Amino acid sequence: MTHAPTPLEPRSIDHSGRPLEGLHVLELGSLIAGPFATRLLAEFGAEVIKIETPGGAIRYEPSAT
Repeated sequence: MTHAPTPLEPRSIDHSGRPLEGLHVLELGSLIAGPFATRLLAEFGAEVIKIETPGGAIRYEPSAT
């Protein structure tokens, strides 16, 4: 008989049959929320394609108003 693991016990993760397997995601984000969200989607099986600007990452610089 098996028991539910306690928070201190390691859990085995079965990556076969992930729920988002077969889903393709095109990521165009450059701030924190976009890459974070697509990483979560990738962990659930989605294929993530990241598009970046030719010069590298876009920086966010708030205006000095």
